[in-house]
Amino acid sequence: MKKLVGLVALFICAAPHALACEAPPPAVVNLNANKFYSDKQNSIVDPKLKAEHDKAVQPLEHYMNELAKLSDKYVGNPAEYKEQGVCGLTWISSWAGQGALLGAMTNEQSYYERKWMLAGISLVYAKVQPLASKDQRDSIEKWLQELADLTIEHSELKAAHRNNHYYWEGLAVGAVGAITKNDRDLQWAKKAFETGMNDVDENGALPREIARGQRALHYHLFSAAPLVFLSSILNEPSPKLKRLVDFIMQSTRDPSKIAKMAGAAQESEKDHGYAWLEIYLRQNPDAEIEKFVKPKRPLKYSKLGGDLTRANPLEHPSLKK
Repeated sequence: MKKLVGLVALFICAAPHALACEAPPPAVVNLNANKFYSDKQNSIVDPKLKAEHDKAVQPLEHYMNELAKLSDKYVGNPAEYKEQGVCGLTWISSWAGQGALLGAMTNEQSYYERKWMLAGISLVYAKVQPLASKDQRDSIEKWLQELADLTIEHSELKAAHRNNHYYWEGLAVGAVGAITKNDRDLQWAKKAFETGMNDVDENGALPREIARGQRALHYHLFSAAPLVFLSSILNEPSPKLKRLVDFIMQSTRDPSKIAKMAGAAQESEKDHGYAWLEIYLRQNPDAEIEKFVKPKRPLKYSKLGGDLTRANPLEHPSLKK
């Protein structure tokens, strides 16, 4: 009887960590995601277009959010949450086997969505990669490389229009390169990072993002995310990156200057837009930024692989000086 009670107690204690891994959703192979801005500055969101866009990308958002949750559980406590890591790996393997996102991209917004997915999936995969079998690694990494190749191909066609999208393409390709040890990908990502640093002006601002009117601060945050992550992956510090981050923090505390530069009052920002500061703080300890970030934790952003309070395996523990 005592033995039976012990077994029941063991089951109850283990139950919170047990996992019934849901079947992965069907892969999204082709994508038709529309643009949702209504003005030339791409600063005013059209509610109807935004609703259409959100419906088109909902399967991607669901997939990426669930992947991030599973991998976060695993890296938080690998011994107790190994099943969550294996489940996440199963989801990635499923989409790799179905050739997800390798089909038709019907417009520019669809290409944007694909590269953000590549960045997020690659950064999640880096967290669960140790659990992968050889067959899983071969299949997944072949798929990620195909997506990286397509990202480079499309980006080179748009070389005259380099802005935050180029930085995100750099992160997506750089993450794949770091995973697969592909030097060509890493060098291509380095070019994107260097372009971003060259774009930072004497104020610490990015002129193309200033041109986004009321969303100028938003797009500075959105640009800094891949640039900061790339700096860590590539082990490439830059004084211009600090200038950019300082400008963003000053603009957050007092948006009057950036509002004057952009010619419009700035929209308020959600906490997840600052998640990349966790990566920055690991490389550049800063008491003021730490004070700003602390009450917002845990900071999570699926495009960057989930919970940023823990270092991603692709990050360098300290940047070369």
